[in-house]
Amino acid sequence: DGLGARVLPLAADNTFTYELADRPVMDIAVRVTDDEGNTGSASIAVTGVNRFLPAGAGDWYDPANWSLGHVPVAGGAELTWIPSGATARIAGDTTIGPLRARGTVEFVAGTASFVADTVVAGVFRASAGTRLQASGGGSSLVTTGTAVIDGVALRAADGGRISLGGAGAADAGTAAREWIADGAGSVLELPGLVTLRGTLGGEPGALSIRASSGGRLSLGKLETVVEGGLVIDAVGTGSLVEAPTLVSWTSGGGVGTLGATTGGSVSFGAASPTLVGVTVTAGSAGSLAAGALRLGDGTLLTGAGFAPSIVNLSGLVRPAGTSMGSLTIGGAFVQEAAGVLELDIDGLDFHDRLAVSGNASVGGTVRVVNLGNPTVSIGDSFEVVSFAATDGAVPTLENATFASAGGALVARPILSGAGLALCFPIVVAVSADTTTVKQALEEAVGSASRLGGPGA
Repeated sequence: DGLGARVLPLAADNTFTYELADRPVMDIAVRVTDDEGNTGSASIAVTGVNRFLPAGAGDWYDPANWSLGHVPVAGGAELTWIPSGATARIAGDTTIGPLRARGTVEFVAGTASFVADTVVAGVFRASAGTRLQASGGGSSLVTTGTAVIDGVALRAADGGRISLGGAGAADAGTAAREWIADGAGSVLELPGLVTLRGTLGGEPGALSIRASSGGRLSLGKLETVVEGGLVIDAVGTGSLVEAPTLVSWTSGGGVGTLGATTGGSVSFGAASPTLVGVTVTAGSAGSLAAGALRLGDGTLLTGAGFAPSIVNLSGLVRPAGTSMGSLTIGGAFVQEAAGVLELDIDGLDFHDRLAVSGNASVGGTVRVVNLGNPTVSIGDSFEVVSFAATDGAVPTLENATFASAGGALVARPILSGAGLALCFPIVVAVSADTTTVKQALEEAVGSASRLGGPGA
């Protein structure tokens, strides 16, 4: 097979096993030496290998192009072999496997279903609109050479595996496509992918990258996502999407989405990617993991679940979306000058909360969405952010005017050692005379017993 001599032991029944691996051969020369030093030789013809014959490009569906005189039969004992220098072109739907290729395998259109072990060490090329799928245990497609998959749909299901090792960049195209690992034991991995372009047209949902029902989708070297239309999510217990080296995701038109729900997980490992124009949903039973998520222009973080550490550069954080609820940050929370935290408030006990397990620096803007125009009184407060410690940054309040029995009251941001509250303190204009101060306080609240809330 071009790899030199092999020493193979005989089994008890005087048989030996030769592993074809990914370099099948047509003939094997055998020399046998017994315990007394006697030797013999023989030539063994390897059967069950259907070799692609053209030295250049040829049609997969032409029987004359195959050593066994027929188009490969998938799923049986017959092994398909594409030698170096050959290009097998496949147009239309086909079922493939087992297959080994040192040459080029090219899919022009249609759906290719890999039903057995398939390894392409040469060039693997699929044109836009092609669908590649491996479904069921033992079904796999593995490429170790160059792989071109622009505009291609990928699906590993029910224990199938697709691993495209030679794809360093990919373009989703302008039509809806899906890369999905669906079902326990299913794996879809692009271990060499560094750059992913969403859709050139910027349409929402042009490429959906999803792990569902226990599948795993791995983008082990992905660093950059550019342009619009990309959806990344994990749905269902045990489902995982991982991109541990992601640096930036810029979604033109703000149509990118990222989420994990119903037991699914999306993990960026220790990476802290910057997201621009992406909607991030922290589902109540999902997991988002990262060193930190850095929220840039047009990025929205929402949901009533758990998010990793957050640096809100210039994005919007809105706990629970359009309903009221609590968003938990499993680390630190930093909101810079251009960041906005938006909170729905419908009463003293009915409002959004941001629960930060680590340290917090709440600068920027806190914007109030006054849902039911609740009536407040002096001394009331809305405890909206909790944290372990703070650096003392105080946000600017927006739309923080509420109705009261005595007229409109404007909330003030008050920090304590454990949280941020929107309070309605006493505001009086007094002189330095202590008698005048005492009289003004009594007129404002009647007695000190009415004061309350953090910092009161």
